[in-house]
Amino acid sequence: MKNHIRNLDTFRAIAAIIVAIGHIELFRQNAFGTTAFKYMPSGHIGVILFFVISGFLITYLLLKEKEQYGKISLKDFWLRRIFRIWPVYYLVLLISAFFFETVPSGKTIAYALAIMPNFSHALECGWSTSPQIWSIGVENQFYLLFPIIVMLVPRKHLRWLLLLIIVGFAILPHAVDFLNVRLWNNADLASFNRKFFFGSKFDCLGIGCLAGCIYI
Repeated sequence: MKNHIRNLDTFRAIAAIIVAIGHIELFRQNAFGTTAFKYMPSGHIGVILFFVISGFLITYLLLKEKEQYGKISLKDFWLRRIFRIWPVYYLVLLISAFFFETVPSGKTIAYALAIMPNFSHALECGWSTSPQIWSIGVENQFYLLFPIIVMLVPRKHLRWLLLLIIVGFAILPHAVDFLNVRLWNNADLASFNRKFFFGSKFDCLGIGCLAGCIYI
């Protein structure tokens, strides 16, 4: 079974270039107050594109496996993701902890080791020397849960479930914001809601998943 979709390589390259230039320009602006690429898209756009591509590709691969073999090997899928992501992830943690003087709190370390840096980011205790790892937390939670959904839900129902998830994830943070303003006025909840729901891109992953489901 040929699973490589060459067109996605182009999108990945575009996303990587946007993210790289976005981070360089962010550093230049913070350090020197200037920017060279005034009309480049925000690096966040590249991150969103990566999430959509990831959702599309993972859905495509899982559905092809289910179609060909009648089942999905969760063990094989999870092991592939672990060997592909975890070594580099923990190496980044080790290097950033070794070369920077910042001493993270116990809570920060616990979230980072559990690969839940998106939660610590939302709780204002993120890994400050390598804050971009929040995206790895989102990806890992997606890899953990989504294959189970694909395995259990028939394909004819999967696209409707994905649509429901996308719409629900779009509505939920606004609903929490509304209730918080009306009832609680809790600043911590407002901050968590903004950084977790608006910051984590599960809806973008869902859009990619829906596209992959329709495509296949």
